[in-house]
Parts: sequence; C-alpha cells; structure tokens
Amino acid sequence: VIPALFINALPVSQLTNDKKMLITELLDAFYERFEKTTIDMLLLDRGFFTKEVVEVLVKRKVPFIMPAVKNNRIKQLVKQYEKGELPDKIKFRFGNVNVYLTFMKIEDEVFVFMTNTRKSPMNVHLLYKKRWQIETNFREQNKYIFKTKTKNFTIRYLAFVLAGLIFNLWQMTRNKLVYKPESYLFKQFLKQELLCSWQTISKRSVIKSVDYLLA
Repeated sequence: VIPALFINALPVSQLTNDKKMLITELLDAFYERFEKTTIDMLLLDRGFFTKEVVEVLVKRKVPFIMPAVKNNRIKQLVKQYEKGELPDKIKFRFGNVNVYLTFMKIEDEVFVFMTNTRKSPMNVHLLYKKRWQIETNFREQNKYIFKTKTKNFTIRYLAFVLAGLIFNLWQMTRNKLVYKPESYLFKQFLKQELLCSWQTISKRSVIKSVDYLLA
C-alpha cells in the first residue's frame, strides 16, 4: 500500500493568490518530478472553482472533481433538479470548455460537483469524500511544524515544508511496520534523536546551514 505523502507546496499570499498560476505550477512540478506518472483523479476544494482553472485542467486532460460554488446560475439548476426537471448529471458549459455537473440529494441538501469525467454522481460523491483524508493529513502534518512567532514569510514557509518532509518520514515508517506508531509517539522519538544529534553538532555548523537555506 502506497502511503499518502506530502509532495509539494507553493507559498501563497495576497500577491500570489492566482489560482490559475498556482494549479499550473503545481501540475508542471508534478510532471517534472514524476515523468511517467499520470494523475488518476485530482480532488480540489471550491476555492479553485474558476473558469481559468477548469480550462487548464480540461485542456491538460487532468481528471478532476470539485464542489460547485452555488452562485445564481447553479442555484437555478438545483431548483430545476429538485423539481425533477433535470437528471442527476448534465453537460455544462463553463468558460470555453464543456464539463459535467452532478447532483445528489442527501437528506435536505443537494450536493453539486463539477467534473470532466464520465463517473456517475454516486461515484463522484464517494471519490470526493476521500478528500477529507487530505484534511486529516494536514492536521497530522501541522503537529510537526516548529513553533515560531516570526512573521518572516521565508521561515514560515520553510517550517511548513520541513513539517511535510517529517510527515512523509512518519507515513513511510508506518507503512513498513506491523505496529503503526501514532504521530505523537513518532514526534517524541524524533525529539530524542535530535537531542542526541545536537550534542555532536556544533552550533556554528547549524547556523551556517540555516544561512545557506535562507540565502
């Protein structure tokens, strides 16, 4: 079984919060690192529900699922679906590309997803539920971020990336062992190892390493 792993991260600020640029850079980085790998399914949150992002994904033939933002146009379609005037999956023109919208009513709520696949509404819904594992992984990853009050963006980004690498180490360790250590136990083990290593490493070499990373 291949464990869930942290692969990449891009720093985001008010100045760099261009969703099309972010998704393009992430895809480019992924294919550059994993040349012979294809993406089976990309699960995005509704923050990426823009015409520009969807056009990139469709043109690059990346299969995706994301919840639709319930704007006036989507709300009108939901009303039609609830009245029985629409099937649970329809073709939808979004920007310059054609995609699908799926509808599924659970209790009193209608869930609307956008996808460029031919999967049924039930399969779309079940696949997207797996995205919650990503949220769980981030909560576990955040346990490894070193505490800092600095507002320096570079240091905070470095802390996040280091936490991701440690999270990967924990996941790969769990994958190899019969006994699956919880994250807090793995964190305690790392602390002990680092304390032992600290005694054999000069502070000057550590400072030089940090200066090199932040240069």
